[in-house]
Amino acid sequence: MSDPRPADPLGRQIRRIFRWDLRYQLRDPRTLLLMVLTPLLLVPGMVWLTQATESRQEGPFVVIAPAEFAAWTEPDDALIVLGGTLDAPGDPHDAEAPPAEERGRPLAEVELPADDSGPYTVRYQGARLEGRAALDRVRAVIRRHDEALRADRFARLGLPPPDRILAAEVRDAATAEARSGDLIGRLAPMVLLLLVMTGGLHTALDIVTGERERGTLETLLSAPVDRRAVLYAKGLSVLVTAGTSTMLALLSLGISSALFDLGLDGLTLSAPRIALAGLLMLPLVVTLTAGLMLMAARVPDYKAGQFLSAPVMMAGVLPAGLAALPDIELTALLALIPISGIALAVRAVLSGVAETGLVLLALGAAVVHAGIAVRIAGRALTGERFLLGPPDRRARHARGDFAIEGVALFLLALLCLWFFGQTAQTLDLTIGMLVTQIVTLALPAVAALAWLGRPIAATLRLRRPRWADLGLAALAGAAATGIGQLVALLQAPLIPVPEAFMEQFAGRFAEYDLPTLLLLFALLPGVCEEILFRGALTGLMERRLGRLGVIVAVGAMFGVIHLAAPRILPTGVLGLLLTWAVLRSGSLWIPMVMHAVHNGLLFTLAMTGAVAEDEVLPWPALVGLSALAVGLVWLMRGRAESESRPPPREAPARP
Repeated sequence: MSDPRPADPLGRQIRRIFRWDLRYQLRDPRTLLLMVLTPLLLVPGMVWLTQATESRQEGPFVVIAPAEFAAWTEPDDALIVLGGTLDAPGDPHDAEAPPAEERGRPLAEVELPADDSGPYTVRYQGARLEGRAALDRVRAVIRRHDEALRADRFARLGLPPPDRILAAEVRDAATAEARSGDLIGRLAPMVLLLLVMTGGLHTALDIVTGERERGTLETLLSAPVDRRAVLYAKGLSVLVTAGTSTMLALLSLGISSALFDLGLDGLTLSAPRIALAGLLMLPLVVTLTAGLMLMAARVPDYKAGQFLSAPVMMAGVLPAGLAALPDIELTALLALIPISGIALAVRAVLSGVAETGLVLLALGAAVVHAGIAVRIAGRALTGERFLLGPPDRRARHARGDFAIEGVALFLLALLCLWFFGQTAQTLDLTIGMLVTQIVTLALPAVAALAWLGRPIAATLRLRRPRWADLGLAALAGAAATGIGQLVALLQAPLIPVPEAFMEQFAGRFAEYDLPTLLLLFALLPGVCEEILFRGALTGLMERRLGRLGVIVAVGAMFGVIHLAAPRILPTGVLGLLLTWAVLRSGSLWIPMVMHAVHNGLLFTLAMTGAVAEDEVLPWPALVGLSALAVGLVWLMRGRAESESRPPPREAPARP
């Protein structure tokens, strides 16, 4: 590459460096794979999977149930009812049922009580999508029969029945394009962001971190060239790579929807909608480009960047998961949230239900976010760190700065929980909780401290607490139950809790008795989650971030680890309180007690029927409980420094 002359204007220098970087990247087969082939192959697979998934949910579903249940079903229920058991189905009750080879595998088994007063039991194939859909259909049939039974009892008792019991005929009035847009719109934002992160991260690591290791970046910056030109040119290279992946993905989306429409029942999207979705993605691509450039300049070497790539991509894609929730729509408040606002706007545009004002608000907010991100990255990357990289790891560790390792530990735990913990809980909730809490949260925290050479007991703050602080912790944990309800009420206009989410959440615990629930969902999380968050993460990041910074950072991480969008903010606020408690008391046992008491009280009230599922305390009571929890933590004083720290070693005497 020819060095730009000193007299060259800034724009010419940027163009020369950009052309050289772009030619270098296009000669790399990995860049072509990530930038071109991946979007062209991944998006058609997403379209096909979306349509195939929807078609599988339509039924008919094969279930095992007694003849009594078969009599309750109607043709629209799309249920084929067989006798026998789930493992060995018998003859069908319905004489018009299809032959055995056409029925498919039984997906659910219904066990009805001997009388109408007892509960019914449904066993279903929870690891399969059709099994979960069959469960919903079975519940709908039983709910309908229950309403009819209650109406009949009213008549027998001579009491007036409810105002009206109507049999509604449900039909989907949406057009094929609207249904297609809604289905694809739930997944498209996450897929598009994944492609942006994948292509852009590879390019950023190669032309920033890689060139710094190869020495070519230092050679370029030592030439008579404006340092801003180097920064802008490399940022433009990352932007072009990430933007090309996005545009090719949208092009592939349009082509795929048209092709699959020929054989898969009306899956179609119009070109204007796809073009508008691409326009909405542009400022988000700029924001992510600035973030990726900043990361590439901060990692010590290319190997470390590759190690962090998967967790970083998940952290960037996770906010777009809000668009995958069917009960959350674009609002004025959600439009202002980075990443999530654009993801919801893209879904609304693809579905054809977007309001112009809200879409423009989301676009304007994304432009502002992009400008802030570019300004922050520009200031951070114009100094010596862009050339020299981050401080030496040994120098950081000598100062007690393990913040980078703390972030890596959290992202690793998030990745393991996403892939292994969630799967284990789906297969078996008891074993899944043990795997989630012990294997994916507690053990990695202890192993990371041992690998980094940190004193485990001191870093985790495994110190004997004051008895007074233990009492305050128990009371604060009980009072903190008001914090979750208060935050949930405040966020309801922003992120409403779907009814299906509450039913699924409650249904997971129906088969457990109270002692088992307290062990699995109060004591176990109270120990294992605190070891990771208030122990390892707080200990690793406190020196770098300070007390306030580590409270905010660890609290936010605690909210994100719960994955479900309606729970992130309430648990995040609870995480702030728990982190403050460990810093006030100086002992990890304090947040452990608070966490266990908080969870245990919630489950006890729900299981004993003391509080109904939909019952919420009045606003003054919630505010009072929240203030009480904060005040109790403020009263904690911890032990004196001389009691909590080991005695210093005596210096050896000089000869």
